Amino acid sequence: QTRVSEHELQLQHVRQMSLERDQTELRRLEKEWSDRLDGVRGVATATESTLQATLDCMSCKAVSVFAARFPRKLQTIFFTAWGRLAQRCRLERDCAEKISVLETARTKAEERCARQAREEADQRARQDGERREQVARAEEEIGDLKGRLAQAVEYRVQLEALAKETENRRASQDADAESEWLARVGVEEAARSDAEERLSAALTAHALSEERWLRKLREAEDRRAREESERDVQVAQEAEGRDLVERRLMQVEASEIEHRRKELEASRFAE
Repeated sequence: QTRVSEHELQLQHVRQMSLERDQTELRRLEKEWSDRLDGVRGVATATESTLQATLDCMSCKAVSVFAARFPRKLQTIFFTAWGRLAQRCRLERDCAEKISVLETARTKAEERCARQAREEADQRARQDGERREQVARAEEEIGDLKGRLAQAVEYRVQLEALAKETENRRASQDADAESEWLARVGVEEAARSDAEERLSAALTAHALSEERWLRKLREAEDRRAREESERDVQVAQEAEGRDLVERRLMQVEASEIEHRRKELEASRFAE
């Protein structure tokens, strides 16, 4: 149980580190796009202010007359500035949409991680409760068997004392009394054999119960490992933005954890 607890703590630490890396990456992307958006907004605001000031000083007719007075090259520069302003406005809008998407993804990831943490805590609580109940039942069975064993030992001591008394009386009594005592000893020996058989059957039943308990425990561990593997696969599918190195690292860690869990289970079963 101590090794299993350490194993679960290591797995929880690995998941916490993965969650922290995801949150760090989301914050970095959010800051990067926010900085880009601020820069684009600054340039767009300056350009828009300049052009708006120019247009405020002129009417539409004056702009045409003003543009007609200058060469085509200056007119091209003027309209190019308008095109750049429109392009920067579109870039600002795209940046805002991307930041909104990143914030939504971060919120969903935090909610999913919190939900998984609650589910894992509930599942561990249920499993701990089941294990405590199974251990309590096993201790009760062991205590019952110990009580039966003590009674059998006491009964055996009494039978040995009775056998010694029978041997002492056998030397001093006649043949009838001797045959009577022999019959009584035979009955008591049969009863002792019956008691020893019942004790052996009880020990066998306890061994079968313990083996059945261990098998249920292994099945629960396998089921939990499959659920964790399915959740890891689901998390890996949802986190498509991660790079290939981190996903391989997580797969290697998961396989190592599964291998250690199987070794722990094998050693526990051997014990």
